[in-house]
Amino acid sequence: MEINIEQLASDLNNKEINKKQVLEKYSIKDKAMRILLKQNGYTYNQKSKQWQLESENTYSKEETKVTYRIPVELYKAVKLQAIFEGINATDIIVKALNDYIPQSTKDIIKENNK
Repeated sequence: MEINIEQLASDLNNKEINKKQVLEKYSIKDKAMRILLKQNGYTYNQKSKQWQLESENTYSKEETKVTYRIPVELYKAVKLQAIFEGINATDIIVKALNDYIPQSTKDIIKENNK
């Protein structure tokens, strides 16, 4: 059975049925469902508690969208790790950068924002 990704996301966002019912409807396991959605550009929005196309997700004023060039293998590893953890790739990048940047550097930014 070919799965209509838009309908799957819509069903998951429907509060009248639960996730277990959706998984049964499509004869799919949770992990496979998450992988399928992510491969098709969907991310889970924690604030709205819904699956949305990544382009539909809005970001706060405390965030900025950036573009960096990284090795392809690293990009693939980040995407795969995001699937394993059930989170989006941005969360992994933010965590990695937060772990890398020293607190003293972050403090300088905070002081300059006052």
